[in-house]
Amino acid sequence: LLAAAALTGCASDYSVSQDLVDTKFSRPGELEDPTVSDRIVQVTTPKVDVLFVIDNSCSMDPHQSSLVENFPSFMKTFDGSGLDYHIGATSTDIDPTGSCNGQDPSLNGRLARFQGLAWIDDTTLDPVFTFNQLAVMGSRGSHCEKGLGATFNAIEMRRDEDNAGFYRDDAAIHTVIVSDEQDQTEDDRPPVITLPEFKNWYDGLKKEVDDRTFSAVICTKIQQGQSFNDPSCPSQSNLGTRYSDVVDAIGGITWDILDEDWGELLDELGLLAAGLKIEYFMSQVPVSETIQVSITNPQGGTNFMQQSTKEEPGEDTFYYDEVRNSIVFHERVPDPLDTVEITYTPLSATQDPSFQAGDDELPGGQ
Repeated sequence: LLAAAALTGCASDYSVSQDLVDTKFSRPGELEDPTVSDRIVQVTTPKVDVLFVIDNSCSMDPHQSSLVENFPSFMKTFDGSGLDYHIGATSTDIDPTGSCNGQDPSLNGRLARFQGLAWIDDTTLDPVFTFNQLAVMGSRGSHCEKGLGATFNAIEMRRDEDNAGFYRDDAAIHTVIVSDEQDQTEDDRPPVITLPEFKNWYDGLKKEVDDRTFSAVICTKIQQGQSFNDPSCPSQSNLGTRYSDVVDAIGGITWDILDEDWGELLDELGLLAAGLKIEYFMSQVPVSETIQVSITNPQGGTNFMQQSTKEEPGEDTFYYDEVRNSIVFHERVPDPLDTVEITYTPLSATQDPSFQAGDDELPGGQ
């Protein structure tokens, strides 16, 4: 009885049966408008240096032809853009003597020249024609292709010599390798630069990640041509795995050299090199159906874009990439200083508050 009385006395101090007092702090407020707007301004007019490193061994004639025939697709991003650009080319041949010596003299990182020009820029009268003369290097160079060593020599070793003025510290640098053989720079003893050294060196050229890319047009799979004269990648030694390793580390485009759609390739490379973005990342994960996108120019004119799928392109359309949490324009490239506005409802705002970590499924089967 005494114990019961004691418990009764305690209950009077900690009663949970008494009426609760309703205060402004006892009820959560209404959820504010969850709509998110991400605004990104398109790149202005930067300085850009683009280096093409082109294999000039005996099998490269058709690939060099594909490059120059489709180079207008690359240049359409630069024409009239106001970009301050340098575009030059060198070969993969860095062997002046020895068993790998080719019939033509090795460039060894020197930029090819045409009528005294070592690169094209925004003052070149006919940039497409001039680049074609620089890029068609023939097919009598060394069969020991060393594109990584040639890139290092072109940018680092000959910066203040033969190639003076091409590479600029305050410009972005974009390198494009075109080769149907594995890189053999590391096979020398000692090599000009090892693969790990190359990645560290190239990564350190610029402070901003977007200011340096490395792309490779290479053999990505073994494929035999239909005849002796057809381009092919017939063996393991043709696979450019060292180049693709650099692409993965630095960022850029890997493209199969036997892919016939060189126009699309050069178009993508041009956009990448110019720094004009067609992909824009969102700050939160959206409810995809709520995404609205507009492009506003500096004068205030606004275009509203329509959401589509990746497989159904259109001039004023975009698609949502769930893996990268970004929107990607199909054909429209925002001009410099345009503002891209992405408005959406974040997925987090739609979550069921009763959901607790450890449940087998998200509410609604998500």
